[in-house]
Amino acid sequence: MLKNKKAQITLYIILGFVLLAGIAVFFYVRSTVVEEGIAAAIPTIEEAPSELMPLKEYTENCIYTLAEKALYTMGTQGGYISLEEAGIRTSMENPTEADGIQFAPDSDLKVPYWWYMKASNDCTRCIFSSFKPDLQRTTGTRADFSVEAQLDRYIEANLKTCLDDYNPFREQGYEITYKGDLKTRTGVNELDIGVYVEYPIEVKVAEQTFEFGKYYVTLPLNIKKIYEFGTEIVNAELSYTYLENQALNLITSFSKLQQDRLPPKAETTFKFGGGVVWATENVKKNIEEMLQIYIGAIQVPFTNNFRRKSFSGDMIQENIYSMYAPANLDRNFTSLGARFDYLAWWPIYFDAGQGGLIKPESMNALFLPIGVQRYDITYDISYPVLVTINDPDAFNGKGYIFMFAVEANIRNNEAIDEKFTGLQGLSAFQPTLLCNENQKNSGNITLYAKNGYDGKPVENAQISYTCGTDSCFMGATDTDGMLKSKFPVCSKGILTVMRTDYFAPAQYLEAKLDESQTAPETRMWPYAEKQIEIRKWLYSPEFNTFSANPLNLGMKEEAVVMLKRVKDSAGEEEVYAVADFFGNESYTANHTVRLVPGTYEVTVSLINHESLYIPPEKRKANVGFIGELTGVKSDYTVPEIKIDNAYVSGGAELSESTGYFVLKQSELYSPKTLRILAIGLPVPKNIEGVELMGQVNEFSSKNRAMLQPVYVEARP
Repeated sequence: MLKNKKAQITLYIILGFVLLAGIAVFFYVRSTVVEEGIAAAIPTIEEAPSELMPLKEYTENCIYTLAEKALYTMGTQGGYISLEEAGIRTSMENPTEADGIQFAPDSDLKVPYWWYMKASNDCTRCIFSSFKPDLQRTTGTRADFSVEAQLDRYIEANLKTCLDDYNPFREQGYEITYKGDLKTRTGVNELDIGVYVEYPIEVKVAEQTFEFGKYYVTLPLNIKKIYEFGTEIVNAELSYTYLENQALNLITSFSKLQQDRLPPKAETTFKFGGGVVWATENVKKNIEEMLQIYIGAIQVPFTNNFRRKSFSGDMIQENIYSMYAPANLDRNFTSLGARFDYLAWWPIYFDAGQGGLIKPESMNALFLPIGVQRYDITYDISYPVLVTINDPDAFNGKGYIFMFAVEANIRNNEAIDEKFTGLQGLSAFQPTLLCNENQKNSGNITLYAKNGYDGKPVENAQISYTCGTDSCFMGATDTDGMLKSKFPVCSKGILTVMRTDYFAPAQYLEAKLDESQTAPETRMWPYAEKQIEIRKWLYSPEFNTFSANPLNLGMKEEAVVMLKRVKDSAGEEEVYAVADFFGNESYTANHTVRLVPGTYEVTVSLINHESLYIPPEKRKANVGFIGELTGVKSDYTVPEIKIDNAYVSGGAELSESTGYFVLKQSELYSPKTLRILAIGLPVPKNIEGVELMGQVNEFSSKNRAMLQPVYVEARP
């Protein structure tokens, strides 16, 4: 029995050793296979004889140069070397009806949509699509426009031209015979791009014969990471429609019952007549101008150009200036930058109103001295956005940009996707029960409206009361600026006091059952027609100085000046003014804007309406590890810069981050002219000059004192 137990123990020990040996063999074989698989990704290249090293380096330099050129082209064209070859239609005149956008008038730069509505703008069953190319090769019957396949074709089509039949070596006595076809295999790796080329040749030199023809170069560009970041930006747009939301925020923030403002999506007024009427084309132009300014405010968190902004609880500014694209929340792309642009020469699709006009539905009460206008405006908008991803570390510090376009689509005041079925807005103009006389069950409520400037009563101020979504006209103030009336009972009502050419904040009023009260006095500020002019401080990058005195605009320069009042309370209406100056009329023109006292954000955009061309420039720099180690400088070329028709020539930004402008009562109602000041930039002569165009905020912050608006004697 004891012997049997010993035999069993011996058997278990032997089985244990066998099991351990099996596990060891498994992991050894597995690790060997994995290592061989990794090694297989980089082809084995035989060592070239010393006699062929110059020829090998010459060939690899051609391969690298061609691949680098192709990648830079792909970067500016959404991953394509040729959009025409891929069948991508672009348009300057109607970009929302094409597959991509043309960067500028007469420009050869064209960018495809990575997400857009493929169907026509007036579709009722809308189809969306994407021209985002694959990174790796694809299989199937359609043409392969992956990044790898395009690079393969480009190098194979151009390498022979670059090599020039090896004539520089033939002149040195090399005899070169081609022994096979040219084959290229590009691979997008985790951190870089590898290009493997087979081009077999036989070389006779110094009475020796060699056969050679395998080359492998790597390009220090992590395009895989850039692609993943771009994909995340697009996916965030699909999930959260932040581009559409930015446009809708603009409409909400800058709408008002004035012809120089946007029509409100929903509002009711109580006046005689047909209400405010807008020209559809003017509204479209205003929206295009706002998109040009505010789409650039969108940021991606935790990127290298992300700047957190705070607006002290002002929800309007928070919504417009602090719109974040909800991408990169896991902080995978902190080394990359991202920016969004809408350019004014890309026409948007816009539809609102009928017959070229946007107007309310109106009716007049038969037995009461009032009229009612209901503004129920539905906006249909499509517009393109250019997304630019920047990798400053790519190509050993040379940097790399990658651009693609995304189309935003709004129908019936909402962002749409493929579920949209062309629902039309309803036109139901029905009276509300809140306004029935038998619903006015409060005690007598007394209100006073006074002129904020001189304290005098404001007669005929129109009083309305809103509870939830319903509004009622309560009456008008008398010669003492007073109204006494019973109100509908409401716990969170909003009192609105209106009169033409006056500004007044809305205020809360709780109307209680059978309870009389006197509401807080409403101070109404008369709008002042304020004359303004524009001047610029001309900056000299060479000496880092400004002109001794502010100057007029250039003959072909335009200045767009915008003033937006910062709200004192949540219920206030928007006060917003725009003035547009052209050329030397900055001295002769007599521009006026309607303003009231308060704190203002001031934005100035200077635009030079001329084309800009900066030729390519050769420079020297330490390139690569060897260059940094030895200090030997290598030649490189800064590409040409071409901007057609117009470019940014300066500006100013007086905001929370740089310092608001306070417009005092005494200064507003004085006869003096308000002079707005901006920073003007010289015509760029190099890439550093072009980079200054995007530094208006930094200039404004550093030179805030010299940008403070001043008051000068009014011109006759």
